[in-house]
Amino acid sequence: MVRRDDGVSITSPPRTAFDASDMLEHDDLESLVEHGIDLGYFLIPTLNAMAMACGHQGRRGTGRFAAVLASRPAWRRPARSEHELRLERALRRRGFPRSYGSIG
Repeated sequence: MVRRDDGVSITSPPRTAFDASDMLEHDDLESLVEHGIDLGYFLIPTLNAMAMACGHQGRRGTGRFAAVLASRPAWRRPARSEHELRLERALRRRGFPRSYGSIG
């Protein structure tokens, strides 16, 4: 965390994503993670490190954050839009395998 000269505290993008996991549903957190990766704010290994540093049993959102990270391989290109994520979710709900190579 960084404190500005005016006293306002600012968290890094990975920490902000982790903190948001307490307030967002799984799909919204997944979208935030994909968007952050697409914009270059963080990588999956960085988010995994944040989960290890800040996550613990009993902390709200820790499980959701871990589930979102576990649901995508680090090497996969990020989804470029919310529409891509919605399509992939719909396909998974209908039994299709995760499309590891086609997103992005």
